[in-house]
Amino acid sequence: MARGYPEIDLPVGHEPTDNIWEAMFTQRAIRYWQDKPVPRELLEKVVAAGSKAPSGSNTQPWVFVVVDEPDTRAELGAALRGIFEAAEPLQQLISAGEQSEDKTERLMLKGARAFFSHLEKAPAMIIPCLYGLSSPTQDASSLLAGSSIYLAVQNVLLAARALGLGTVMTTVHGMLDADLRRILSLPEEATPCGAASHWLPRRELRAHLPQGLGRYPALERLVDGDLVRISAPRGPVFGLARR
Repeated sequence: MARGYPEIDLPVGHEPTDNIWEAMFTQRAIRYWQDKPVPRELLEKVVAAGSKAPSGSNTQPWVFVVVDEPDTRAELGAALRGIFEAAEPLQQLISAGEQSEDKTERLMLKGARAFFSHLEKAPAMIIPCLYGLSSPTQDASSLLAGSSIYLAVQNVLLAARALGLGTVMTTVHGMLDADLRRILSLPEEATPCGAASHWLPRRELRAHLPQGLGRYPALERLVDGDLVRISAPRGPVFGLARR
């Protein structure tokens, strides 16, 4: 049993795949995390996949903030845990769901408790943000705005699955907006639109990259030109603005 988690019999993850159909049909929300870092090379690759998504007028109005520095993760985890512990209605909802006769609901709500209580255990988080939004709307809070970022988020999730990484997409950023802005020093014009946590599944998987790919030229151009770097105590945290 992973320390701090309830004993739950869960699948241990899928092998990496280059088959897009397998990735789509086996990608699922994972809320239990292996205590191992995700290689930065893989994180850069899934963010690069996100940057290939369509957007309104091809404006690509996004920044992806990658958080894999332990102290920053701990600060975000503590902030979410404090909010959860003070939210009695949410705790009641989860407690009721954990007793559900429906196995799917029961496992989902048990996973939700683990997520709210142990977010810092996720080795990496990606915070997708709308930035410089102009099409199809300038209102980042509107439903239309989502059409210019959530396709990119889906690319991130599918790319992670293809690499053998477990992910969960969550809208918990809505509870943490002020904390995210303070902890990550987000500019006012950046609007968080979700949070995707990434980690290796609970069994060993070798890092999966297609033969000969390495640091491919497209990513080199991104690093040289369009990659925003946010300082972190143990190395840079990357935010990708353009493809």
